[in-house]
Amino acid sequence: MNRSSTELRAKYAAMSRTAMIAGLIGVIGLVVGWIVEADKFYQSYIFGYAYWITITLGMIGWMLLHNMTAGKWGFTIRRFLQAGTFNGGFLTPLLLMAVLIIPIIIGSGELYDKWMGAHDGDHVLENKTFYLNEPFWYARMVFYFLFWIFLTMTLKRLLNREERTLDTSFSNMRTIQRLSGGGLVLFLLTVNFSMTDWMMSLEPHWFSTIYGVILLIGGVISAIALCIVMTVSSSKYAPFSKYLDTKTYHDLGNLMFALTVFWAYVSFSQYIIIWSANLAEEAGWYLKRTEGINEYIGYGLLVFHFIFPFLVLIQRKWKRDPNRLKRMAIYILAVHFIDIFWQIKPAFQRVGEASGLNIHWLDFAAVLGIGGLWLWLFLGGLANMKEPLLPAHDPRMKGAKPIADEDLATVNA
Repeated sequence: MNRSSTELRAKYAAMSRTAMIAGLIGVIGLVVGWIVEADKFYQSYIFGYAYWITITLGMIGWMLLHNMTAGKWGFTIRRFLQAGTFNGGFLTPLLLMAVLIIPIIIGSGELYDKWMGAHDGDHVLENKTFYLNEPFWYARMVFYFLFWIFLTMTLKRLLNREERTLDTSFSNMRTIQRLSGGGLVLFLLTVNFSMTDWMMSLEPHWFSTIYGVILLIGGVISAIALCIVMTVSSSKYAPFSKYLDTKTYHDLGNLMFALTVFWAYVSFSQYIIIWSANLAEEAGWYLKRTEGINEYIGYGLLVFHFIFPFLVLIQRKWKRDPNRLKRMAIYILAVHFIDIFWQIKPAFQRVGEASGLNIHWLDFAAVLGIGGLWLWLFLGGLANMKEPLLPAHDPRMKGAKPIADEDLATVNA
């Protein structure tokens, strides 16, 4: 039996409270870890932060892409994308990530000591000081968040105007498309530079122009995976029960499948380029990740992040069955955790000494603490959103199944 949108919002609110409790438990663990082992705290914190910032940025990317293409799949997940970035409230997931970067700033001397500290005689780092210097690093960080917040806030305002005032004029839609198109180009550039600043500069001798793309693609896959989980979980409630069909699930599954292949392509491209060049500055990054258990994790990512999802998602039945697709989406979110771990944690080991697994209980506390707060705002935003849970008045939804009147009633609230 289908349930009302009011019941769905109540479900979101209950899940939000659970996430808040989990987040507070994680935060308490982080505080204890910071007091007891400050160095391990910062290492774990940036790992947890990397996991959730990539998902947040992935949601921005999907929002921009859908505003340009207007595919049916995107209307189903639009509210999830908005709730995961900037939904118009005082504190949203994107603003939360801007606040939560403060511990990284405080611990920057610990995390980025290789280039923030003294490096006299190190010609590689000396040649990078025009970019890797503290004032410019802080300035770029401020710019990234200001740009992302401005972009998502502006798009939110334009989309709301379209829905609340029924402004379906061609000029308004063209404005949204142009802003999304130009914004997507700048967004990709800022994401690539931010991944360079926060993650790649943990090992400043190493460099790769593909690194930021790899992290972004991982976040984009995880963002669509989270949206799939939310969509399937909401499918028995209005208005989703009136709109979702097999084709929508198939489209979402195809997107997850295509990006899984693209992740493998860019990851292998980075490896083969560095392997063929065989430069000491570049090879060291992979040497640490091919020692001891890190090597097995790397091979595991090949199997579990590419081969297994590829073989599963290439089958139509896995993309058209919502329950199977949901299980695969949860799996992708778990594999992204391992991928970020392999990308970040070996940075704090030395070549020849990286045979052990650099895992700490604070790693889980960081993901739980940041993730719990993120999901609290994400789910709370959905529960309290003034707009209907589907963009019912968007003119591009014409021809879709009728949507429950009770949810449409909130459009002009």
